[in-house]
Amino acid sequence: MNLIFKIFLYLANYVPLYFLVYLKQLEINEEMKFFELFIDYKILWITLIIISIISVSATFYWLSGKRDYYKTFTDLHPINESVLTYFITYLIPLLSLDISNVYSVLINIILFFIIGIFYVKFNYLHVNIIFILLCYRIYQNTNTHNILITRIEKTELTKDKIKVKQIGSSNYFIL
Repeated sequence: MNLIFKIFLYLANYVPLYFLVYLKQLEINEEMKFFELFIDYKILWITLIIISIISVSATFYWLSGKRDYYKTFTDLHPINESVLTYFITYLIPLLSLDISNVYSVLINIILFFIIGIFYVKFNYLHVNIIFILLCYRIYQNTNTHNILITRIEKTELTKDKIKVKQIGSSNYFIL
Protein backbone atom coordinates (compact mmCIF):
# COMPACT_ATOMS: atom_id res chain seq x y z
CA MET A 1 0.00 0.00 0.00
CA ASN A 2 1.27 3.41 -0.95
CA LEU A 3 2.66 5.66 1.82
CA ILE A 4 0.64 8.73 0.80
CA PHE A 5 -2.54 6.66 0.81
CA LYS A 6 -1.77 5.43 4.36
CA ILE A 7 -1.20 9.01 5.48
CA PHE A 8 -4.59 10.04 4.09
CA LEU A 9 -6.26 7.16 5.95
CA TYR A 10 -4.52 8.34 9.11
CA LEU A 11 -5.68 11.92 8.56
CA ALA A 12 -9.27 10.75 8.04
CA ASN A 13 -9.29 9.83 11.74
CA TYR A 14 -9.25 13.51 12.57
CA VAL A 15 -12.19 14.66 10.47
CA PRO A 16 -14.87 14.17 13.16
CA LEU A 17 -12.56 15.79 15.69
CA TYR A 18 -12.15 18.96 13.63
CA PHE A 19 -15.80 19.74 14.38
CA LEU A 20 -15.21 19.18 18.09
CA VAL A 21 -12.11 21.37 18.02
CA TYR A 22 -14.11 24.13 16.33
CA LEU A 23 -16.80 23.95 19.02
CA LYS A 24 -14.16 23.87 21.76
CA GLN A 25 -12.53 26.98 20.29
CA LEU A 26 -15.91 28.74 20.36
CA GLU A 27 -16.12 27.88 24.05
CA ILE A 28 -12.57 29.16 24.73
CA ASN A 29 -13.15 32.33 22.70
CA GLU A 30 -16.61 33.14 24.05
CA GLU A 31 -16.57 36.64 22.61
CA MET A 32 -16.28 35.26 19.04
CA LYS A 33 -19.26 34.27 16.99
CA PHE A 34 -19.39 31.13 14.87
CA PHE A 35 -18.17 32.75 11.63
CA GLU A 36 -15.75 35.14 13.32
CA LEU A 37 -13.70 32.19 14.54
CA PHE A 38 -13.55 30.82 11.02
CA ILE A 39 -12.52 34.17 9.53
CA ASP A 40 -9.91 34.94 12.19
CA TYR A 41 -8.22 31.56 11.64
CA LYS A 42 -9.28 30.99 8.02
CA ILE A 43 -5.97 29.49 6.86
CA LEU A 44 -6.20 26.83 9.57
CA TRP A 45 -9.85 25.98 8.91
CA ILE A 46 -9.51 25.99 5.12
CA THR A 47 -6.48 23.70 5.42
CA LEU A 48 -8.47 21.34 7.66
CA ILE A 49 -11.40 21.34 5.23
CA ILE A 50 -9.11 20.46 2.31
CA ILE A 51 -7.39 17.71 4.33
CA SER A 52 -10.82 16.39 5.34
CA ILE A 53 -12.11 16.22 1.78
CA ILE A 54 -8.99 14.47 0.47
CA SER A 55 -8.64 12.03 3.37
CA VAL A 56 -12.31 11.04 3.49
CA SER A 57 -12.30 10.58 -0.30
CA ALA A 58 -9.27 8.28 0.05
CA THR A 59 -11.08 6.31 2.76
CA PHE A 60 -14.20 5.89 0.62
CA TYR A 61 -12.01 4.84 -2.30
CA TRP A 62 -10.38 2.25 -0.04
CA LEU A 63 -13.76 0.91 1.06
CA SER A 64 -15.30 0.83 -2.41
CA GLY A 65 -14.31 -1.05 -5.48
CA LYS A 66 -14.59 -4.45 -6.98
CA ARG A 67 -14.57 -7.48 -4.72
CA ASP A 68 -12.66 -9.98 -6.86
CA TYR A 69 -10.82 -12.18 -4.42
CA TYR A 70 -12.31 -15.23 -2.70
CA LYS A 71 -11.21 -15.93 0.84
CA THR A 72 -12.35 -18.02 3.78
CA PHE A 73 -12.42 -16.34 7.17
CA THR A 74 -12.42 -18.46 10.30
CA ASP A 75 -11.32 -17.89 13.89
CA LEU A 76 -12.34 -14.24 13.73
CA HIS A 77 -12.44 -12.05 16.80
CA PRO A 78 -13.58 -8.44 16.95
CA ILE A 79 -10.95 -5.80 17.48
CA ASN A 80 -12.63 -3.87 20.28
CA GLU A 81 -9.80 -1.64 21.40
CA SER A 82 -10.30 0.59 18.37
CA VAL A 83 -12.83 2.93 19.96
CA LEU A 84 -10.96 3.26 23.24
CA THR A 85 -7.66 3.78 21.46
CA TYR A 86 -9.25 6.47 19.32
CA PHE A 87 -10.60 8.41 22.28
CA ILE A 88 -7.41 8.23 24.28
CA THR A 89 -5.10 8.95 21.38
CA TYR A 90 -6.99 11.67 19.54
CA LEU A 91 -9.85 13.13 21.50
CA ILE A 92 -8.15 14.17 24.74
CA PRO A 93 -5.16 15.99 23.18
CA LEU A 94 -7.24 17.72 20.52
CA LEU A 95 -9.82 18.98 22.98
CA SER A 96 -7.03 20.53 25.04
CA LEU A 97 -5.87 22.44 21.95
CA ASP A 98 -6.04 26.23 22.05
CA ILE A 99 -5.50 27.53 18.52
CA SER A 100 -4.66 31.00 19.79
CA ASN A 101 -1.69 29.57 21.73
CA VAL A 102 1.30 28.80 19.47
CA TYR A 103 2.79 26.35 21.97
CA SER A 104 -0.46 24.40 22.25
CA VAL A 105 -0.66 24.11 18.45
CA LEU A 106 3.00 23.11 18.17
CA ILE A 107 2.72 20.45 20.89
CA ASN A 108 -0.32 18.93 19.17
CA ILE A 109 1.37 18.93 15.76
CA ILE A 110 4.43 17.15 17.18
CA LEU A 111 2.25 14.66 19.09
CA PHE A 112 0.14 13.78 16.04
CA PHE A 113 3.22 13.55 13.82
CA ILE A 114 4.69 10.95 16.21
CA ILE A 115 1.37 9.08 16.40
CA GLY A 116 1.15 9.22 12.59
CA ILE A 117 4.56 7.61 12.19
CA PHE A 118 3.45 4.73 14.43
CA TYR A 119 0.06 4.44 12.72
CA VAL A 120 1.51 4.31 9.19
CA LYS A 121 4.66 2.30 9.91
CA PHE A 122 2.85 -0.50 11.77
CA ASN A 123 -0.20 -0.57 9.45
CA TYR A 124 -2.65 0.36 12.17
CA LEU A 125 -5.07 1.50 9.49
CA HIS A 126 -8.05 -0.37 10.90
CA VAL A 127 -8.21 1.99 13.87
CA ASN A 128 -10.25 4.58 12.06
CA ILE A 129 -13.30 6.35 13.49
CA ILE A 130 -14.75 6.70 9.98
CA PHE A 131 -15.25 2.92 9.91
CA ILE A 132 -17.13 3.04 13.19
CA LEU A 133 -19.28 5.98 12.07
CA LEU A 134 -20.13 4.10 8.85
CA CYS A 135 -21.14 1.01 10.90
CA TYR A 136 -18.24 -1.18 9.81
CA ARG A 137 -17.03 -3.97 12.04
CA ILE A 138 -13.41 -4.94 12.23
CA TYR A 139 -12.35 -8.54 12.80
CA GLN A 140 -8.97 -10.18 12.95
CA ASN A 141 -8.11 -13.79 12.28
CA THR A 142 -6.44 -15.31 15.33
CA ASN A 143 -3.99 -17.39 13.28
CA THR A 144 -3.18 -15.39 10.13
CA HIS A 145 -3.75 -11.89 11.60
CA ASN A 146 -5.69 -10.97 8.45
CA ILE A 147 -8.04 -8.08 9.11
CA LEU A 148 -11.57 -8.08 7.73
CA ILE A 149 -13.50 -4.81 7.53
CA THR A 150 -17.20 -5.45 6.97
CA ARG A 151 -20.71 -4.38 7.86
CA ILE A 152 -21.69 -8.02 8.37
CA GLU A 153 -22.04 -9.44 11.87
CA LYS A 154 -19.56 -12.13 12.86
CA THR A 155 -22.37 -14.68 13.24
CA GLU A 156 -23.34 -14.13 9.59
CA LEU A 157 -19.84 -14.86 8.31
CA THR A 158 -19.62 -18.51 7.33
CA LYS A 159 -16.77 -20.86 6.63
CA ASP A 160 -17.58 -20.61 2.91
CA LYS A 161 -15.38 -18.54 0.67
CA ILE A 162 -16.61 -14.99 0.40
CA LYS A 163 -15.85 -12.39 -2.22
CA VAL A 164 -13.67 -9.62 -0.80
CA LYS A 165 -11.38 -6.84 -1.90
CA GLN A 166 -7.79 -7.25 -0.81
CA ILE A 167 -5.99 -3.97 -0.28
CA GLY A 168 -2.78 -4.22 -2.29
CA SER A 169 -0.71 -7.09 -0.98
CA SER A 170 -1.62 -6.29 2.63
CA ASN A 171 -3.50 -8.39 5.14
CA TYR A 172 -6.54 -6.06 4.85
CA PHE A 173 -9.74 -7.30 3.26
CA ILE A 174 -12.95 -5.36 2.66
CA LEU A 175 -16.30 -7.15 2.46
